[in-house]
Amino acid sequence: MRLDKLTLKAQEAMQEAKNIADRYNHQQMDVEHLLLALVEQSEGIIVPILQRIGVDTDQLKTRLNAHLGSLPQVYGGGGIDQIYITPRLNKTLEN
Repeated sequence: MRLDKLTLKAQEAMQEAKNIADRYNHQQMDVEHLLLALVEQSEGIIVPILQRIGVDTDQLKTRLNAHLGSLPQVYGGGGIDQIYITPRLNKTLEN
């Protein structure tokens, strides 16, 4: 997936998803990282859409953070500067 083919807002969300993965010391960026980035994106279209269909976005953020906090973390050693996109996230982006 070529990220330069995404819209500016989508590229910003991907960068924020990477930052979230960094924050949680994750070596892989997955769908949940991107969803959290989209839900936290100010001026994005995702939050109004979710709210319109009845999703409590504050609760969603809380649950996403709890889930991400429960995933394995990588500390020290080589390779933690590189974050990989999971096949699941790649497929989501391609679809």
